[in-house]
Amino acid sequence: MPRRGRRRRKTPVAIALKRAAVAYAGYGWRVLPGARWNGTKYFRPDSGLRVPGLLPVVPRTEATSRHSQIERWWTAAPFSVLLAAGCGFAAISVPAELGVAAARFSVFRDAPTPTLVHPEGRILFLIEPIPALRLELRSFRSVFLLKPGAVFPAPPTTTGVGPVRWWFPPDACPIMLGSSRVVQEALCQAISAVRWSRAST
Repeated sequence: MPRRGRRRRKTPVAIALKRAAVAYAGYGWRVLPGARWNGTKYFRPDSGLRVPGLLPVVPRTEATSRHSQIERWWTAAPFSVLLAAGCGFAAISVPAELGVAAARFSVFRDAPTPTLVHPEGRILFLIEPIPALRLELRSFRSVFLLKPGAVFPAPPTTTGVGPVRWWFPPDACPIMLGSSRVVQEALCQAISAVRWSRAST
């Protein structure tokens, strides 16, 4: 008897996206399936419909680390991988220049935290959950703590301006989530150094 249909062969990209989603969930991070960028537009890989951006294809309240649900989502289609902040980890977003400067200080080099580089010129430090930033950092508009439930892309997701990549991947860090004290101290030192160098020129 002829077969009723054939399973689509998964592409290397689809396999990588699913593996990443499963790995992040294994860390206890909540993930969501997102739209994809095809080089000219964002679209839903399950329907092919165009969407206005790199958005979740399900309500944000459905973000989960449950393996069974993640298997269902990424078996259905090769979605982008989105992470939801606020549960399991917090994320500090800074301009790339400041993030690079902070990573040069020994306080960070001795205890790096998972760190993402976004192609729009932002760096995200994933740290243990905290209620707020230190007062010294809150005065800078370009430095902010992502609100609980805020969604952002994680590797190997590609955006309209380029791929999101790990600078310090989770499996290369001594602990799964960095110390908020260490990261914030490194950022404060970097800010002080920049102020000093500008004042001295």
